[in-house]
Amino acid sequence: MENDVMMYDYQTLQVKDEEKGLLKDIYLSLGYELIEEKAISKNKTKLEFKRKRELEHLKELNRLENKMVNNVSKIQSLKKDTLQGCMIFAYIFGVISTLLLGGGMSLIMALNLETLGLVLGIVLGVLGILGCVVNYFIYQKRAQKREDIILKKKEEYLNTIEIDMKHASSLVK
Repeated sequence: MENDVMMYDYQTLQVKDEEKGLLKDIYLSLGYELIEEKAISKNKTKLEFKRKRELEHLKELNRLENKMVNNVSKIQSLKKDTLQGCMIFAYIFGVISTLLLGGGMSLIMALNLETLGLVLGIVLGVLGILGCVVNYFIYQKRAQKREDIILKKKEEYLNTIEIDMKHASSLVK
């Protein structure tokens, strides 16, 4: 009597909707079958996969799976880091500019230095206002440069994932 029991590996993922397509493609290329896709919140989905354990190249597929999932998490961390450095600089520069503006106002209102206090206060106030205005343009320029760098890195990770998916698909067949 022959034993017809089939063993499966199961994977359950909770993913953001923006990553759902990529992760589905990855797991399907690794020989998994999608057994359930269910929305669990406004922008999250639960994906359940199964794969036969008796695949010939299972170790290599597991290695490729880890590598691709690691690249997906690198892409996720890139999104978080996109503008963080630019925002920190903008906050610091904005605070300094605001302090200059406030210092100029204080010189004009509080000190009774007549002409010198008035001129110095106006100069500091104008420098503070210019700093606040220039801060916006500096932020935009830095953010655009940062985003270009991030997009290049993301494209590199996606290309690596694509190569690994092709390799995994060839191993499954």
